[in-house]
This record gives sequence, structure tokens and C-alpha cells, in this order.
Amino acid sequence: MEEVDFSGLDFALFYAAGATFLRCDFSDASFFQLGFGQPQIQKDFRRAIAVSDPRYPQTVYEECIFRRTKFDPANTHFGNVRFVGCLFDRAWLRDMLFMRSAEFIDCRFLGKIVECNFFGTISDRDTVKRVGRSTNVFRGNDFRGADLVWVGFRGIDLAAQHWPESGEYAILTDPSTKIEAAIQRARATLGGDDLQQVVSALTVLAQRHAGERQALLKLWELTVDAPADLQHKLWDLLVPSPGPP
Repeated sequence: MEEVDFSGLDFALFYAAGATFLRCDFSDASFFQLGFGQPQIQKDFRRAIAVSDPRYPQTVYEECIFRRTKFDPANTHFGNVRFVGCLFDRAWLRDMLFMRSAEFIDCRFLGKIVECNFFGTISDRDTVKRVGRSTNVFRGNDFRGADLVWVGFRGIDLAAQHWPESGEYAILTDPSTKIEAAIQRARATLGGDDLQQVVSALTVLAQRHAGERQALLKLWELTVDAPADLQHKLWDLLVPSPGPP
């Protein structure tokens, strides 16, 4: 499909398999049941697709536009898909927690992204067998115009992406070491309830990022329901030199 205008269409069912979409426009389109890239061939519709069934080639979306595009989180499946140079402009990216095998290269994201997970490695063994790889390419993506709300980046080189420059985001390298250093600074500079709350929040943060080489931090997500002054104390302990990541 090349330069096809899908804008404004309402899809009850949309499944792509081994397909390529080049410079297609999905602006204001709405999808109820969506499979971006069907990974395997279903020979017999009377049974589920087995892990050992043959695979389709990867579906690719290149320089496609998803502007205000609506996806149903409960019925959206990414499968074996790669997005290259695509624009996600206020697309309905909400509650997409299982994009385990989706690849993103040089894509641009604008507007809110809420409770989504992006993956650089595929840890689920069945998924690895279904798509035929254990890693995803994820590089050059531009989130500078995005508002990330509880968004996770698992096994991804954060330095290879572009992040918002508001000062509310920071990349923490070697999170375990940096968080432990922040705990020691807190014990040396704080006392009373502030010390207890800060150490508790940092301990939870350490558990969340255990074993990771990098972590993307957002100021207002360091701890839940904490007052603003405590959030800033946590931020100053973790990011001593404020500024864009």
C-alpha cells in the first residue's frame, strides 16, 4: 500500500500480515479490533495458532501518519511490526502495555502517551518463537513533543532517543548505584518524616529499576501522592545538576 488515504475511516476489523504501508495517512481513523502485523499464518480457523506455525514476514509502516488516530487498547495487537519514520500526533496511545514485539525507528510522538510500555528485548519465549527474534530495533525516536505519563522503556538505549526538554525528565545511568547514593545523601541531609518518606520512595524506585542499565525519570512520578516539596527533594537527590536530559 503506497500513499493510500485511510483518514477518517472507521474500521471494525483491521489486520495486516506481511504487508508494507508506505506514506499512508491514518489521520482521524478509528480502529476497534486491530492487528498491526499478524506474526503467523493460521491454516485452520478451527484451532488457535500454534507457536510452531509458519510466520509471515514483518509488517512495515514507513512514513505513515497517525494523527488523532483512535485505537481500542483492549483490542489492539502489535504482533510482528516495524514503524519507520512515522508520525504519532495525538494518537490514542493509552494502556498499551504489551507492545513486546513492536519496533520503532526515527518516529515522532506528539501529545499524551499514557501507561504504555516499549520494549527493546523480547523476554516472552513464545513471542520470540512467533516473531523469530529476541530483540527489537528502537532508535532515533523523538519524544520531545510528547507528554509521557507512566510510560516504560524496557531494555531500550535511552541515549539513542530524543526526550522532552522541559527539565521534568532525566536519564539515570546505572540506576541502582545512583539511587543508593541518593539514599546516603538523604540520610546526611534530611531528618524526621521527610527522611523516612524519601528513603521509602527511593527504595521502591530501586526495586522498580533493579537490573536496568538506564532509567527514564519524570519529576512528578517519583512517588505517588507526595506533596510538591517532597517531589522536588527527591528530584534534587537523584538529579543534582538540573537541566534537560
